[in-house]
Parts: sequence; structure tokens; C-alpha cells
Amino acid sequence: MMLYINERQLFEYFIETINSCGNLLLTATDEEIEYNIFEVFDINVHTFFHNENLEILLTNDLITSEVYKKAQLIREMYLKIEGTSLWSLEGIKNTKEWKEIINLCDQIKEKINDR
Repeated sequence: MMLYINERQLFEYFIETINSCGNLLLTATDEEIEYNIFEVFDINVHTFFHNENLEILLTNDLITSEVYKKAQLIREMYLKIEGTSLWSLEGIKNTKEWKEIINLCDQIKEKINDR
């Protein structure tokens, strides 16, 4: 049985995903970073940043086309990192790839908060 998620719930999960990644996270403990990235962000970015779900958010005017494009880029970049040496605590803290993902998440947070 598939569970239906309405647009508002989908948006809440989208926000949860964005909030689990950002520059502020880098001041957290290693355990908090690992939980937020390897548990919350990892699971959510696969699902709630999928093109079909982003289309629903865009169509229902819950995100802008700019946010849509940035979310697509985050997912694409994350999928390239997954399973590599960059998919580690040290990778998160020290690589340009993660810095770009983190900065994109912060940019989306700004756009969402401006609405």
C-alpha cells in the first residue's frame, strides 16, 4: 500500500531536508553532523528532491523555479558523492563538493524564508 503525501506535507519534508544541511551544521558535534547528513539528509534528498516531487512543489507554487533548479543540483551533486571517499565526516568538513552543497542549501533557506 502506498501512502499519499499531499503538497503541504511534501513541502514540510522538503524544508526538513534543507534544514538538515547548512553551514550552521558545521558548528555541531560530529555525531550531530553525521546524523543530519547520513540519516535525515541522505534519506530525504533521495525522495523529496526527486524531480517528480520538486515538480509538484513548483506547480503548487510552494517553491520558485530558482529553488527548483538548486534542489535538482543538490540532489545531482549528492548522488555523485554517495559511496565515494567524500561521503564521510571529513569529506563534509573539508571538500569543495560538500561546501557547494551546503551553500546551496543555505541559499534555498534564504529564498524560502523570503517568501
